[in-house]
Amino acid sequence: MDNKAMGYLIDYVKWKGDVPLGEYPFNVFDSLVISALSYVRMDGLVKREEKIPLKEAIARVRSHREPVFATCDYPMQKKAYKDLLNAILNSKRYGDLLLSRYEDITDESDSMQFSASTYTFPNGTVALGFRGTDETIVGWKEDAQLSFQKVSAQKKAAEYAKEFAALGTPFFLCGHSKGGNLALFAALSLSDEEKDWLAHLYLLDSPGLCPEVFGHVDLSRLDDKTTVITPGYDVVGQFFPMEFSHTFIVAADAVGVLQHAFLSWRIEEGNFVYQPSLSPECDWVNKMVRDWLIDVPLPARFVFMNGIFDALTAHGEKTIWDLGKNPTRTIDRLLVAYTGAPKKEKDTLAKLGVAAFFGASFREVIHLKNFPSFFTTNLVQSLALIVIGTLLIAVPGTLPWIVVTVVSALLLLLWAIAIYYLIKSKGDWKKLRLRLTIVAAASLAYAGIGVLGYDQIVNLATWASGMLFIFLGLVILAGLLQNKEKLLYVKIIEIIETVLYCAMGCFMLFAPSVALEYGIFATGIIMVADGIYKFVR
Repeated sequence: MDNKAMGYLIDYVKWKGDVPLGEYPFNVFDSLVISALSYVRMDGLVKREEKIPLKEAIARVRSHREPVFATCDYPMQKKAYKDLLNAILNSKRYGDLLLSRYEDITDESDSMQFSASTYTFPNGTVALGFRGTDETIVGWKEDAQLSFQKVSAQKKAAEYAKEFAALGTPFFLCGHSKGGNLALFAALSLSDEEKDWLAHLYLLDSPGLCPEVFGHVDLSRLDDKTTVITPGYDVVGQFFPMEFSHTFIVAADAVGVLQHAFLSWRIEEGNFVYQPSLSPECDWVNKMVRDWLIDVPLPARFVFMNGIFDALTAHGEKTIWDLGKNPTRTIDRLLVAYTGAPKKEKDTLAKLGVAAFFGASFREVIHLKNFPSFFTTNLVQSLALIVIGTLLIAVPGTLPWIVVTVVSALLLLLWAIAIYYLIKSKGDWKKLRLRLTIVAAASLAYAGIGVLGYDQIVNLATWASGMLFIFLGLVILAGLLQNKEKLLYVKIIEIIETVLYCAMGCFMLFAPSVALEYGIFATGIIMVADGIYKFVR
């Protein structure tokens, strides 16, 4: 195959697959293949003490089930992973790999998701591969724990690497995503003598080590033998990034955070397609992530994350796919967990949410760090309720146009932000295609609604208002149920607010049009009264 025709990892495997390792030494693409193989589930079919050909191991799996790559994007990339595995098995370079020391552990009681395997090439080269995050909720919980504690998988990875290093044989350490974090921790855990046997460390879009947990980490002994690869739109690799000299940013053809999947990384002329810096689109996400990690102390992260995952698994869910079976229940539990979070944690996450919606330019213009807290104060809420309520009392027919005005202003803001980023990226619209597509689709939908005519606009705006009031009522109720320490009079007021807002919402959804203006008039009175109460409080 002509190397100029290459595009992705599978193309590289097909092209270099006929070149044995003795002629073309172990490199970053081989580490990517090892990392990919570490995701193949062989639990219950391959024992740790066995050393068998990779082909035999996969044959065992296929005798029981279709080989599954334990990654969260597997259903979307099922055919691509299947083609990649077949290309690996059919190649001379990887087809004769020997698999040994296979481990696959998921321990809910210890919140541990760990898998590792050792691969030996025909020329004796050995590579240890650590699996990244799989589709289990335990795995995601352990990912979250990386931000506030040393996790069990890290300790297991250190044991795994030290056991091999004791043999006195050169070896490579490889890992993608959390697998790279485990490989890094394992490498740092080696003694100076054991580090001498480490040939190279490959970290493929991996989070680093939390400085609040590990303190200053001396990377000097590993710097010359470490390669770090991240995609252009990088979020995962920006969690506690480690400063290694050989760090490269590769172009990828996936959209947004989906570039984390290594199948989308572009390869041309026998090398990655590099870019000089991260895409501007992901910069604002990473700024907010850093704010979150800085603003929220370790104990608060611990309490909040455990609360989230306890809520997610309350009905026996094991994987993220289980959560998708009942999305309404999942969203409800997440909302309840958020409502019951400490105020500092909640405010910081609100900043992250606002940033994710509006982008860095909004943050730069109005100092977003204080913006969400400002909008959640009783003063601002009371003024908004009083102003809108007064309009509804004075002119009940203005409700639809209030909704239209808010939506119009929001759409204009989204366009302003999109244009800002387009100018900032010097007209490189391909990097911004996701944002531009969303804004354009929203604009078309908005224009389409306008074509429907006045009556339909009024009906849609009234329906949206009704749903919003019901949602507000349920949010107040969730907060009430989560916070048992509120004063009695506050609880009574919030119960009244819940009932009234839900009643207003139901009225707008189901009341006959002839009675609608009376209901809107009454809604205005309630909103003004509620606004005055919040102002006084």
